Amino acid sequence: MGGEFGVIDTALPGIQFTDKMSHFAKHLKKFSVMRNLIRRMPATGADAIMMSGKKLNPSITYPCFGSVLAREGPRTNLPPFIQIGTQVDRVHGGGTAGFLGIRFNPFELPRGSPKKDFTVRT
Repeated sequence: MGGEFGVIDTALPGIQFTDKMSHFAKHLKKFSVMRNLIRRMPATGADAIMMSGKKLNPSITYPCFGSVLAREGPRTNLPPFIQIGTQVDRVHGGGTAGFLGIRFNPFELPRGSPKKDFTVRT
């Protein structure tokens, strides 16, 4: 198969990942891997469908799975879920809380090393 990276077996028989994710591959039984493939769909909005499980609807923005878990799960002093990078699709709502409200949006960490004065507001 193509690609510049190799593949390795994971903790789940028959499932392989890139060799760049070896630690994750060892612990795959502890995670849920979501992958979605939708045909006849323009690229815009595809992440919203993958992250919410719902087709795009112009009159409502459905929450992503992380936002639903944030709303329904226990309250702690830690963010209920984190997004690395700030490239959430705000046009189609991919990766956002949608109709649940911004309170349940992901805690966004910008890519790269944090600045020396980086703090988290509480």
